Amino acid sequence: MSVSTARRAAVVVAIAGALVSGCSSKSSDKPSTKVLTGRLTNTGRYALVHAKVELADGPLACTVKLDDGAKVATYTCNAKTTGGKAVVLSGHSTYKELKNGKKKSVTGTVTATVDGTKAFEANCIGSGC
Repeated sequence: MSVSTARRAAVVVAIAGALVSGCSSKSSDKPSTKVLTGRLTNTGRYALVHAKVELADGPLACTVKLDDGAKVATYTCNAKTTGGKAVVLSGHSTYKELKNGKKKSVTGTVTATVDGTKAFEANCIGSGC
């Protein structure tokens, strides 16, 4: 590759990087369902264990829905106790709460039930609270 071709390639890469970073900063208020699902899987298990819910082995099965108009994420995670009882962790967070939250936590309104009985309600779950 000649020097001028290498320079042109570097300029193209720099411009593309500037364009991509400009686009991503505009959309950075919207959470990623994949990232939020991962955070909920970890922080939800952490919160349930600390609430003395004896969970069966395996990850929580979480689903996330984003409402871009209201800028709210709603989520539900399901698991089982070691005794086979149904565990449901559900809640909602504004995009702002999720953006301002720490990576090891999820802020918002979160409720956990075991076999239909409320185990806890929290405004933040995870080790970052």
